[in-house]
Amino acid sequence: MVFLNDSTLNHLIIHNVGNAHKEQGVFLSNRPLTLHEPLVNVVIPFFAKGFKQAEEEHRFTHSSDIELNEVYHYCKQFFNGEIDFMPFSENIANHLYSQSDHPMIKPGELIVAHLNEVILDGEILDAIALVKCENKRGFIEFYEENNSLHIDLRQGIGLNKLDKGALIFNTELDEGLRVLAIDSVNEESRFWVDKFLNIKADDVSFAYTKNTLELVQSFAQEVVAADEDTTARFDVVHKSMDYLQSNETFDANEFVEEVLPTPAYREEFMERHQHMVDQHGYEATEELKIAPNQVKKAKSKFKDLIRLDNGIQIQLALNNEETKEYLERGFDPVKGMNYYKVYYREEQ
Repeated sequence: MVFLNDSTLNHLIIHNVGNAHKEQGVFLSNRPLTLHEPLVNVVIPFFAKGFKQAEEEHRFTHSSDIELNEVYHYCKQFFNGEIDFMPFSENIANHLYSQSDHPMIKPGELIVAHLNEVILDGEILDAIALVKCENKRGFIEFYEENNSLHIDLRQGIGLNKLDKGALIFNTELDEGLRVLAIDSVNEESRFWVDKFLNIKADDVSFAYTKNTLELVQSFAQEVVAADEDTTARFDVVHKSMDYLQSNETFDANEFVEEVLPTPAYREEFMERHQHMVDQHGYEATEELKIAPNQVKKAKSKFKDLIRLDNGIQIQLALNNEETKEYLERGFDPVKGMNYYKVYYREEQ
């Protein structure tokens, strides 16, 4: 667990990084900000609240040699005193720009900061914070002029959450450093985690469980609900959650036999699961452990909610067999619309 509330700021600088695909360029500030008290009192809580969302640790990686990972290389140089803060921050900004080559990546301000007295699992460390702010929010500023109040319409960065962030700790340099990462935007390019930082989860079971939960959700939505109806999707998701909560490891063959009702579903799921395993490099059976906290969190967020295009929502609190008894789906050829018919005895 990380605590930043009592941390101190050594350096803070802001650069603007555009989209390389659109040739928007990089604006590099020529000096760090003056760290006066009002600024520190805003930045430290902003970092503390933002990185509190990070649930898993990562380490820098590279397909051939970790020293070729640019962010790792620059951070190691800085932590070892081989490069000053200004050129370090410029190298980070330029590398971020070079990786921002997907047309959907937004331009934004890159905050680079060096902090002291960050507590990670009880150990006091210094750390580098990299935060990219992409989403501007509108606000009104009042000012007085000629004995009258006026307003300015402005745009700025909200302090509620981080768009993208990385907190890199000065520890275990030769093992890839310890990194907390945030990406609340999740573009399809996955450039922040995969391309810019090039990090991988330190706890493989955490990442594997997260990917498996995403696979189950997408399979239930794209395959099961497409063939049957929404309630069948709910049934598959619930049975999947029960399996994941009841087992320490994930056995795909056992899973499909217990959860999926037809051979066609089982075959399709096995193909998708194998693709996921190959894509993320899960090979050894010990890497297929289930992280209980991930399952518990996913289960608490999942709702049996049918959303209709007319704004009506149907919340279910029944298992699939009971739902089939009380909820009937059909098509009205006169209106040319689908419908749900609900049977009940009395209102509560």
